[in-house]
Amino acid sequence: DGRQTLGLQLGFKNSLAGVASGSGELSYALRRQETYTLGLGIDDSRLYGLLGWRGELDEAGTLLEATLRAGQLNRLEAALTTPLDEDLLNYLKLRLTVAYPWAATLGVEAYGFRVDAGYDGGFSLWLRYRLSFGGNE
Repeated sequence: DGRQTLGLQLGFKNSLAGVASGSGELSYALRRQETYTLGLGIDDSRLYGLLGWRGELDEAGTLLEATLRAGQLNRLEAALTTPLDEDLLNYLKLRLTVAYPWAATLGVEAYGFRVDAGYDGGFSLWLRYRLSFGGNE
């Protein structure tokens, strides 16, 4: 049934010092007019629960997504996406992530460009551009 989704995400990373760590997340999403998500995860031996919501805010197609991970890892992610044209090919997306231990990211995306500014023990700034070679995404 397309209204219910079971998700599994696994990750592995190796630091420059040779220390290996992993992560995993198991989630269940239920779609009606909005999407509700519940899950459990582990990241670097820190356990957390996951609670998410996604839904349209208006008839124009403005979409709000929010995900809270809470436990030994705490992170709130929110994204607001609004179409910039009637074909829905161009959009404006605003992203905010805050976490404890202290980290934060603020991002803006439009017309293939994406800018992210963040703090995770140090400041970072990323400018990205997405190339599309035909077809709709």
